[in-house]
Amino acid sequence: MDIELISIGDRLLLSDILDTNAAHLSRQLHDAALPVICKTTVGDNLAILLDVLQSAVRRSEIIITIGGNADQSNGLIQRAIDHLEGQIDSDEEPLHLMMGACPLLIWPRLTIATLPDNRREMAYLLTTELMPYLQNHFASKLHRLTSILRVVGIAESSIAGRLSDLMPYELACISYNSYAGQTAVSLWSESYLKEQAENSLAHLRQMVRARLGGYVFGEGEDLLEDQVVEMLNQCNYHLAIAEYSTGGSLVKLLKAAVPSPHIDSIIADDWQEIDVQLGYAVNEDDVDWTRSGRDIAEKLRVQFQTELGLFIYKRITGGGVQIMVTLATPKGVSIAQRFFGGQPQSINDWASTLGLDHLYRWLRVNIFANQ
Repeated sequence: MDIELISIGDRLLLSDILDTNAAHLSRQLHDAALPVICKTTVGDNLAILLDVLQSAVRRSEIIITIGGNADQSNGLIQRAIDHLEGQIDSDEEPLHLMMGACPLLIWPRLTIATLPDNRREMAYLLTTELMPYLQNHFASKLHRLTSILRVVGIAESSIAGRLSDLMPYELACISYNSYAGQTAVSLWSESYLKEQAENSLAHLRQMVRARLGGYVFGEGEDLLEDQVVEMLNQCNYHLAIAEYSTGGSLVKLLKAAVPSPHIDSIIADDWQEIDVQLGYAVNEDDVDWTRSGRDIAEKLRVQFQTELGLFIYKRITGGGVQIMVTLATPKGVSIAQRFFGGQPQSINDWASTLGLDHLYRWLRVNIFANQ
């Protein structure tokens, strides 16, 4: 079985842009003993993309594409596949499946999987949809079982350090998939005896949970935002959020959850918007950011009459980017900060993760400590 990767996007053809998505995908496939024989990068050109796909079909059983607006029904990769379908030498029509909003096409001797180039979405579909499918259908006849633990609030290097003596563990192994402060810790075990594989995986999962403790927030397809929303709904807490210079990344995640919690929000790109909506003036040239964060979070609680007020602030400095999260609660105010060198492309996703993590830990400690 041969696997081929195709990365799509004009920006990837620039010499100073690294294709980190393809590198990450290759590593995940290698860790799962699924061989990649070829990686190709192509720009946003339908004719050339179709030619690359035609060549890939001739030499590979599995083709995985990244980008090309895979999550859009009229995206570039979908149009290329529409052209390609009539050229596939098969007596059977392909089976059309979906991984989230991305197509997965299956012929008897060919599989084409499409992934988005957004790292957060790609990583989630990879661990919850594509890898389980590939392992179930194309791995060896060994019984291979997998489990995913969702982790937040600890760096991947620190996770690996805590678990280093467990790799390899009997018949099981561990791999990591990290993005913007969250890590999917993938555990897998294989054996010709199913019961042996099950026991090995269960023991490994128990030890990993014990080593990582409260950093584990869920398993499988669990999302951190869904965990927070469920906790807010269970305790009937209302939340007011103000986000400055983050594009409303956290508000969008929470409002997309089902059922959606009660959230009042202010999304601002300049301090005048904060002043207009909260009556709090800020002079960026002479301000105590910690004190201002406390004041704004507390004003959110008062103005919107909510139990929780959360302020997320992104500040670009000469040396990088500062993210500050301030949470005002009936029990006081807590603050978390992080500084990033340079200007990471995923900085707004980092901001939403830091906000979610802060909310999650406060709710766990103060509301759900005995559950």
